[in-house]
Amino acid sequence: MVYVVLHEGDAGVTTFAGKVAEGLPKARHRDFPAPKPWDAQDEAIRFVRKEFLETGVEVSDALSEAVVLNAGNDMGFLAFEVLKIKALVNSEGRTTATKDDISRVISRMAEEGFRSLLEAVSARNPRAVIKAIQHLREGPQADASVGVCVAVGRTSAKWLRAASLLARGSAEDAASSMGMSPHQFKAQLWAPAKRWGQGRLVRLVRAMAVAERAAKGGSNAPWVKVEATLVAACSWPEVASPDAVPVTAP
Repeated sequence: MVYVVLHEGDAGVTTFAGKVAEGLPKARHRDFPAPKPWDAQDEAIRFVRKEFLETGVEVSDALSEAVVLNAGNDMGFLAFEVLKIKALVNSEGRTTATKDDISRVISRMAEEGFRSLLEAVSARNPRAVIKAIQHLREGPQADASVGVCVAVGRTSAKWLRAASLLARGSAEDAASSMGMSPHQFKAQLWAPAKRWGQGRLVRLVRAMAVAERAAKGGSNAPWVKVEATLVAACSWPEVASPDAVPVTAP
């Protein structure tokens, strides 16, 4: 039998978690310092790459990123996901993880469904958003509500950065600042950045963070929160300044 004690925050020597940790070998207890919010995604990806390396599982950088994109930034949770992937790969006599292995273990959303939803959000098309979410809910990976929040939140943050750069300069300058060619920038980020605008994008990033916390916290109907937020977001009016955006999502 295995017991897992999870403690968020500082586990001092007087806390239950601290007392348990003192009596355990270092290999049996893990400490995951929380990164700054704006660095959380990148730190989580680096953490997953390190975990795969330490467990002896070979995996591409793209798949390491996919693990975080679909499972979230919680490093404790990610460590267990990596161990599950290792167990699956080793049980089949392999040392290299594939995209299929990641999908089987994490059980989030299929790539095509993910792309369809992002395209719908990019277009600010509520009907297309409803259709894409319905497709996900009825598919074999119907527990992807957290993955949706992570994916939309991360993508909208890129759109927000692009919109902020466009407000201060040309598309060519924005592309250079984001490490992209002008063609890539215009094909991937220019349209959603212009279509949404800075104010709406600030609000969308915040709203996805709220929805993600609700889904991870055991919300009774996480899909309802996600769908309602995205559909409403498609009709949000633009605000004159991002500073005027409400702090909490509706």
